[in-house]
Formats: sequence, C-alpha cells, structure tokens
Amino acid sequence: MQYHNPFRLFNISSAATDKTAISVLEQRIDKEYAAFGLQETVTYNGTRLKLEELKRCLHELQNPKLETFHLELLKKTELLNFLEYGHLGYFQNNSEHIEDSGMMEFIAPYFAYQYSEALIQALKVQDSETIALLVNQKLPLSEANENLYFYDTAFYLNDSLKDLEKLKEDPRLFVMSERELALQLPDKVIENYNVLPAYFNELRDSIGLTVRQLAENITIQGGRREGAIVLIKQVLKLNLSNELSKELQSLLKQLNPGLGRVPLFLIIGTGIILLLFLLKWLETNFFQTS
Repeated sequence: MQYHNPFRLFNISSAATDKTAISVLEQRIDKEYAAFGLQETVTYNGTRLKLEELKRCLHELQNPKLETFHLELLKKTELLNFLEYGHLGYFQNNSEHIEDSGMMEFIAPYFAYQYSEALIQALKVQDSETIALLVNQKLPLSEANENLYFYDTAFYLNDSLKDLEKLKEDPRLFVMSERELALQLPDKVIENYNVLPAYFNELRDSIGLTVRQLAENITIQGGRREGAIVLIKQVLKLNLSNELSKELQSLLKQLNPGLGRVPLFLIIGTGIILLLFLLKWLETNFFQTS
C-alpha cells in the first residue's frame, strides 16, 4: 500500500484542518472526480493515486490520532521519503526503528510495501549491497507483519522458480554444456538467495527439489552423468534443509562413484603404461631367441 501524506498531498498546514476546510475540500474532490470509480486512478496536485486513496487521505485528517501521525512524519524526512518514494537513506542511517510503537503500527503496511518493492528490485538486478542492507534491518513489528514484508518477494521468486521447472520438459536440457547447466542457478543468485531470512527456507528447498529432478532427468533420459553432477554441486551451495542436503549429497555419491572420480585421460594413460609393461614381459619371457 502506497503512503501519501495528506498535508503534502493537499498542500495544507495543520492549521487548515478544521471541519469547515475539510468539508470544502471534500466537496471539491467529489465534484471534480464525480465521473471516476473508487478504484480508478486520478491525478491530484501532480500525484497519481486511486480515488479511494485520495478520499481516505482526506478522511484521515478528520481523525485526531491519525492526523498527529501524519504531522509527525513530516518531521522525519528520511522515513517520509522512504514511505512515499522508496528512498533507502532511512535504512542507511538507522540500524533500528525507535519511533513510537503506535506510529510504527500505523505505518507498517506502507513500510512493508516499500520494503518489499525495494527488495524485489534489488533481487531483479542482483544488487547484493542493497539486498544485504534490507535483510539486515530490524524491521518494525516483524513478527506480526512478516508476511506483509516478504509475501510479494516470495511470489516474485516463485515465478523465477517456474522458469527452472520448465527445463524439465525442455529438450535443450540434454544438449546444454556443463557451463550452461551451472548458469541455470548462477553463483551470484545463490549468494543473494542465501542471505534472505528464514521465511524463504521453503523456497530454497523447492529450488533444491527442482534441481534434483533435473539431475535425475538428465541422467536417466539423457545419459549425462557429468551434467547431473554439475547441477547437484551447484544447488548444494544453496542453504538447504539438513534432510534435503543429505539426500543430494547421497545422490552425488551415487553419480560419482569409484573410478568415476578418476579423469578418463588418467585411466587411458595408466592402461597404456600397463600394456607396454605386459608386452615387454611377454617379449622377455616367451619371444627371446636363444
């Protein structure tokens, strides 16, 4: 939910928020936007917002407690700029949020909206610095509002997971090089996913399960054990649950047993040397002329 400060939106001061002034402003808005539905977007004083939000901002000026919160936010420039525009200076200069608990409860939905938007954008461009800045914050009312902070981000990442799942039915899977397979889950992406909080544990495990199935497909259907090994080694860099990590480690051992760990060129070279020794022994013991 986008925050709009009524005093800035309506370009008024606290002295102007008497009942008469609010009533006049309300009548003007009703007349100007009479043809619009509540869910339609309008432009008011240069700000685009839904008509419903515009009217809500006006009504909040008639609530003394909410009016006080809005006035207080005008004094907190960095917090206000974050709530209205998503500017991250507030996080860079505040390790904890010491505002009044009532204030933080009031702004929680707006705070969570901008936080979520910033985190999603940082993940899209793989901005590790911003991701770390956001994740390491002590979020206000985090226990009660954790879903508000992270739901949209999880939804975005689940869409990314769908792209990985599509590979299970994609014939390109069987002709990709080992390098291309590793790039299906790049190190940079893994690094950023690993710093996300425990809320994303299920998502990380879902990625692990998907990659395991890809590895099984490429082995059974494509006969490419080396490609499967690359996939599993890559996903094991992800912070997975202990149970899933052990399962993947076990599968890796099955795919990479005994002589399979020895490079082919070394096996061939050793075989040639042994053959030469055998020929020399045969020559010495059976083919020497007296």
